[in-house]
Amino acid sequence: MEKNCSYCKSPLHVRGFYCPSCKKQIKCKSCGEELEQNVSLCIMCGEDVLERNSNTSFNNVEFSETRAGRTFKASFSDTVASSMSEAFGLFLINKVGNNTKKIINNEEEDVQDVDFIEDDSLKQIKKDNGPFDEIFEMIDGKVSLKEPRLKAVSKQDFGKRLICLVLYYKKLLGLSKMPRIEITRILKETSIEDGNMRHMIRNESTLFRKSNEDLEILLPGIEFAKKIIEEISDSSVVEVWKLGTKGKSTSKAK
Repeated sequence: MEKNCSYCKSPLHVRGFYCPSCKKQIKCKSCGEELEQNVSLCIMCGEDVLERNSNTSFNNVEFSETRAGRTFKASFSDTVASSMSEAFGLFLINKVGNNTKKIINNEEEDVQDVDFIEDDSLKQIKKDNGPFDEIFEMIDGKVSLKEPRLKAVSKQDFGKRLICLVLYYKKLLGLSKMPRIEITRILKETSIEDGNMRHMIRNESTLFRKSNEDLEILLPGIEFAKKIIEEISDSSVVEVWKLGTKGKSTSKAK
């Protein structure tokens, strides 16, 4: 008796393991038994079934940028794509423009002056991130301080301000926690990392909290970071302690 493919109903070859029409695997290569639809293994012998029987659809994306020679390539399922859509949206809004090429699902096209329609949440994220472009910069994929005038009143206050700013910046980028080792690296880059600063981090519980080897900003820390951003752009706020100032640090905070 002639058998038909359970997927597309096309006639099957008696000795074949695959449907010649839809290319789905219809028999187990190990035991020869007919496979159930969309399974990951044979229910008779437990042999794994090839991924082509899966309904998962994969997307291929390539981004290139001329002057810096940047290249971005990725392959991911529709499920992953939907969860990363906002991150890709931010990336493309900042990067896609003149002389840019994109390849989606293996179809290549030139992109010239692309206009993107942003929803309110995306506009808010861009607005919140705006001030940080003047405060931080990315060097070799790592955050570094660019604006040293944080309007601090002491060395310890400068450390608190810097930590809250970078934790808030990371949170806006979707990272709720930041490794303690990364905070230490930034403090060392600014030459303020010492025993007093480590003691402050261990005992701080209002602005941010420690979780194993990570630091996480709290709501008061977010409000403090917003206040710092306002003070940085306010010329009437006096900078009492400047980065590079020598002398004994105090625990006084503004």
